[in-house]
Amino acid sequence: MKTGPDVSHPDFPGILRKGDHFVGPRINDESHPHLQVSASMVSVPHVKPGDMVFWHCVRFLFGPA
Repeated sequence: MKTGPDVSHPDFPGILRKGDHFVGPRINDESHPHLQVSASMVSVPHVKPGDMVFWHCVRFLFGPA
């Protein structure tokens, strides 16, 4: 009986090695149309040393109308 994730190898699904670092999946409107990525995602603004960024993830829950 399997009780947890398969950890027999160090690979993480969807994460690829690129040189000396790793890259993950890049979501977009084609791969995740239900998320409306181009209309709902924003990036972190340009910051310089000493700047502070307060970032909050908002989770929308949709129920019966």
